Amino acid sequence: MNIESKKHAIKITALLFLAVLFSTNYYGGNALFFLGDKALFVMRVFFGAAGVVLIIIYFALKNKEKRELTEHNGRFYTQEAIEQMGDCEISKESIELAIKNGTKKEGRLSTFYSYSAKDVGDFTVVLNNKGYIVNVFK
Repeated sequence: MNIESKKHAIKITALLFLAVLFSTNYYGGNALFFLGDKALFVMRVFFGAAGVVLIIIYFALKNKEKRELTEHNGRFYTQEAIEQMGDCEISKESIELAIKNGTKKEGRLSTFYSYSAKDVGDFTVVLNNKGYIVNVFK
């Protein structure tokens, strides 16, 4: 599961938890009518605290992603992509050539560029929906 999927799952879960919390106070009523006062209080505390904690985790993951990005000539690379480039001995110039001249294939959340360079052979560059280079492989 990549970081985008984790962030999305955490965000949806937090929103659901907070929706349950707010539904217990809908116009002064109780959407969880089958619960007594004590159980309702416990549920409100649980869903409120869990929702807030999940939102904090979401923003922590979002900030972590920003810290792990490296910029080169206006293009952002994840730390994982830089490590893969080093392992495959692919330069940033070759990456740019792949994006400009490579065979493009659209995915659901990513765009793939396949390219063949004389010095490194065939390789593929993966960009996420924000245009960040997230993966490079041969």
